[in-house]
Amino acid sequence: MYDRTAFENAFSASSQVPRVAVSLPHFLALPALLDNSSLAAIVPRPLAHSFAATHPVTIHELPYPTNRFEVRSLWHERHQGDASQTWLHEAIRRATSHLRADTAPR
Repeated sequence: MYDRTAFENAFSASSQVPRVAVSLPHFLALPALLDNSSLAAIVPRPLAHSFAATHPVTIHELPYPTNRFEVRSLWHERHQGDASQTWLHEAIRRATSHLRADTAPR
């Protein structure tokens, strides 16, 4: 998940044409894919730091501005007040609280 519009705009005025070698539905395979290759990946900053802590990868900021995007969870109204749903949403809220606290523009 990345700001594709910002990516395309950044290269629109350049003579360089970016080549997308692989598009993945999730990030779990990235460290193995990047190992011993000349590939680069665009990932969320927290994930990049997590990978760098456990794999030999280098982090670089994108050379162009990107837009922040909002991620929300939705559930059917019949689950409103359901204890297991409430627990799940609170667990996700606690796990991602550090992301919401980081409100500096990118």
